[in-house]
Amino acid sequence: MSLGPTSTDQDPTALWAWVGESVRPWLGWVVGVLGGLLLLLGYLGVSRELLVAKQLPFLVSGGLTGVALVFIGGVLLGTQDVRRQGQRIEALERMVGDLHAILLTEVADHDGAATDSAA
Repeated sequence: MSLGPTSTDQDPTALWAWVGESVRPWLGWVVGVLGGLLLLLGYLGVSRELLVAKQLPFLVSGGLTGVALVFIGGVLLGTQDVRRQGQRIEALERMVGDLHAILLTEVADHDGAATDSAA
């Protein structure tokens, strides 16, 4: 006798899709902020050194890695926004399709009533 759904009744792909949708914006913000922090640390490291040869490690480690992390964070946030917009468009398309079907039914009923009354 089972009181709730068993583990075989649940769809793991739906769970992972929900986890991905929930985590992606947070992950995007965290990665973007970490990238910004690395850029700041790279700038502070470069500003303390007078020799260009000593500035290069800061540029490579802080600057390039920071830019890459900011870019990845932006991509994560952007793809989430695109997915959300796609879901809204799909919902609107379903509503328009339902409205179209209702209007076609009403027109067919009206045309059928008009031909019945004319005969």
